[in-house]
Amino acid sequence: MLGNEALEAYFTDFGYSSRDLSGGLDRAWLTRASFLEGAAKPTLTISADEQARFLARMWRGVLLVSGGAVEKTNAITRLEGTPGGWTLHGKTGSGFVGKDGKKRLGWFVTHLHQGGRSLVAVVRIVDNAAPPKGAAPYAGRQARELLEALLAEGGS
Repeated sequence: MLGNEALEAYFTDFGYSSRDLSGGLDRAWLTRASFLEGAAKPTLTISADEQARFLARMWRGVLLVSGGAVEKTNAITRLEGTPGGWTLHGKTGSGFVGKDGKKRLGWFVTHLHQGGRSLVAVVRIVDNAAPPKGAAPYAGRQARELLEALLAEGGS
């Protein structure tokens, strides 16, 4: 099992996030939600842009990880039924932000490829509203659905 020191060393080597695990391994990465009694502010933070840069480096083979690790990551992040002829590999994230922890936060970071074309994209949602009728309850899932709808309509 990895502990704080080992993870912080990986985060430093990878240039990933704030590298601050002082909130504990089980809570450092969680956003503050209004419904979590006494929830502490997250200590491990990363923006959608930072996450996209990290994943772009991994998918381009620049990150110092084994080829096997990249292959396994590609296998577990590949999405089935991709629209418009694109192959998508991605990761959603959802949480809550704002002073009162009530604003929905969601993102979808993806590596798309089609033929010789390869892109990294981020779709990010921050709002106070409940999800639109019929949309996924988590903003991260909604962000993924937005990108898939755009690609299905022929967007590029």
